[in-house]
Amino acid sequence: FKTVSLAGYTSAGKTTLFNVLTGENKEESPKLFTTLSTTTRKIILQEMEVLISDTVGFISKLPAYMIQAFKSTLEELTYTDIVVVVVDISDTILELKKKFRSCITTLDEIGVDKDKMIFALNKSDLVSEEEINDKIDQLALKDNKKCLPVSALTKQNISQLKDLIHLGIEDKPKVNEKSEVAKQEIEINYED
Repeated sequence: FKTVSLAGYTSAGKTTLFNVLTGENKEESPKLFTTLSTTTRKIILQEMEVLISDTVGFISKLPAYMIQAFKSTLEELTYTDIVVVVVDISDTILELKKKFRSCITTLDEIGVDKDKMIFALNKSDLVSEEEINDKIDQLALKDNKKCLPVSALTKQNISQLKDLIHLGIEDKPKVNEKSEVAKQEIEINYED
């Protein structure tokens, strides 16, 4: 299977987007730590089976004793084909920049390749097109072809997001194909 993970700051709407993409009904809440573990479901994108995961949200100033547990959970993102970075575009520009920087820094620290990131600017139904364009400029995403304003609530641009995800993964090798090759190469004969 090809794999897609939703990542982003706490309360950006990752779970709501996950529910829209999968038809699930996972609990959604603006409260911290609503999603405590990764949930994965199979979906079909243009006749391609894809595993999509909802991950825990990033948070600034995480207590030291929790940092390693969160990083361990988030390191799964390095193995996924596509990381959809969900951003709350309705945040104030100051909040938006802080949260975006935190997300990108964390993804960089755990080794996520920037080429496999798609930016879903969620909650676009709450702001004007002019404000969205201004915020895209502020985040230096103006020339990024993998950046799309969406609304998980109203389903605005969800089909375009699916198309963007499909385009991003159709040329990547399957994770399971690599695993099968590795299994064949390490077959051990215990009968000698």
